[in-house]
Amino acid sequence: AAKAEAAKAAEAAVAEAEAMEAAKAAVAVAKADAAQLVVEARKDEESETAQEAMGGGMARFLAFRQHIELTLEHHATWTSRNRTWKLGVRRSSLCADVIDHFSLGFTKVRLLQQTEVTFTS
Repeated sequence: AAKAEAAKAAEAAVAEAEAMEAAKAAVAVAKADAAQLVVEARKDEESETAQEAMGGGMARFLAFRQHIELTLEHHATWTSRNRTWKLGVRRSSLCADVIDHFSLGFTKVRLLQQTEVTFTS
């Protein structure tokens, strides 16, 4: 009888140990799932922050564009409204040519004038 009780106690101890191992494994899986959820939440937050930043940039761009259009509408002269400023730019010296156009003969009229850029090889 004592041996049977000892065997039952041993079986109960083994079952308890197996249950503890299963519980530990379940906790480990739950921790991994929670960590994955945290990573995904952070990615979502970063994505939303980037989208908000881009949206804010677009709003500023549209406001600037509206400002320029209103300035053109109310302050442009006949020349700046009706004549284009033709810029010839060589591809090999793009920056130098643009700087030259803006440094030579640049006036307030040119500031509000439409530009027409022609690229040459």
